[in-house]
Amino acid sequence: MYVAENVLEELDSLVDRDPDLTGARGSLFISTKVPAACIREKSRYAFLKYLLDLPGFTQYPKIVPVENRRFDIVLLGTVAVKDGKIVLDGKELEIL
Repeated sequence: MYVAENVLEELDSLVDRDPDLTGARGSLFISTKVPAACIREKSRYAFLKYLLDLPGFTQYPKIVPVENRRFDIVLLGTVAVKDGKIVLDGKELEIL
């Protein structure tokens, strides 16, 4: 899936502030300007490997790995934090 350059630039600017959520695998940064968020992994590719091993991962096309950024994963859609879990377009994800 393609992520527009303006979205990537907005997400890049977020990693300078405190994360919205931090877990064992990484930190989540939610944008208030675009419907997206990014995750900076604690261990390069460990988070992506975890995602790929999830049953039914292909049903999450809005989770996009990226390279050459200060973050590693883009979540496209409406992102929020509820009870310590990521909510992407109304679906709770236990990925951090």
